[in-house]
Amino acid sequence: MTPVKDAPSPKAVEIDCARRDHRAVVTHVGGPGEDARRWIAPLEEVVAALERNEVRYFVSHGAQQFGLRVKDGELATMIDDGWSVRSLPACRDSR
Repeated sequence: MTPVKDAPSPKAVEIDCARRDHRAVVTHVGGPGEDARRWIAPLEEVVAALERNEVRYFVSHGAQQFGLRVKDGELATMIDDGWSVRSLPACRDSR
């Protein structure tokens, strides 16, 4: 029997900020990217990429990093600690 090789693990990307609409609903999330550039993407795209296992996302709390998953259509930490995407600070405008 030939052992099954695991697929390469998707890269891990940090989320550390959010953009909100006029009703304070989170519409985009972002974080530090490659080459010291920041990234920002629509929340729906981030959720879809996570569901397809294309990318792993995480948030940092002090020195700890918590992996994210999709729970009930929203981002949640893998260890249920009450974190919410609504708790992210606003993204700096990179323009």
